Amino acid sequence: MEYGLLTGITAYTTVMELVWSRQLMSMGWDCEPLGLGRPVGDTLLGAFQVHIDASTVGGLRAAGCYVPGKLEIVERDNQASLFDSLAA
Repeated sequence: MEYGLLTGITAYTTVMELVWSRQLMSMGWDCEPLGLGRPVGDTLLGAFQVHIDASTVGGLRAAGCYVPGKLEIVERDNQASLFDSLAA
């Protein structure tokens, strides 16, 4: 997630079992369904767009499920300060 925030990514797209979507939202993820779920084998899958911004880290941290990555910025010094503020 940190790499995405540092490089301007504002959302990820994922496919997951629908039973997990409610749990992810309760952890602080902003998950938007991209349609109705569909049965695949014995499970029900759904596509989601997961929005991220600077507040995502705080929400995940408050829910007790944030572990900072060990991301090292080599060429973009001006963006390193954003990463430092997220890791705090």
